[in-house]
Amino acid sequence: MKISNIRSFVDDGFESLLVSVPRLKFNYKHFSVCTLMSGAVVAPHYHKKTVEKILCVYGSIILTLDADYKKEERYLFSGDTVGVPLGCVHMLRNDDGGDAVFIEFKNEEFISKGYDTYVKAGVNG
Repeated sequence: MKISNIRSFVDDGFESLLVSVPRLKFNYKHFSVCTLMSGAVVAPHYHKKTVEKILCVYGSIILTLDADYKKEERYLFSGDTVGVPLGCVHMLRNDDGGDAVFIEFKNEEFISKGYDTYVKAGVNG
């Protein structure tokens, strides 16, 4: 398996390893392996070109989806997956007592094409 690009990203309470694997045989050819520390939040944001599928690997996370003015919280535990539609404002948080690990599968490469992430103004978690 050829990996075309690897990059890391660290923010307050959040660590991510972004990987691009162009030879995968399904539409989500890129992924990030992420750690969300206890009490940490990934602020509300959306993507104009990127569709994501989130797989919780360890611990638990709360994914808030805010599409078409319908806010929905999804509780993810180890093995759970959920899709994030294109343009859907979403945020992640970890209210658990321990760290959580999850994988974000993406249809677009974040690394060489630039980050397709936009903060939603006026949205509170």
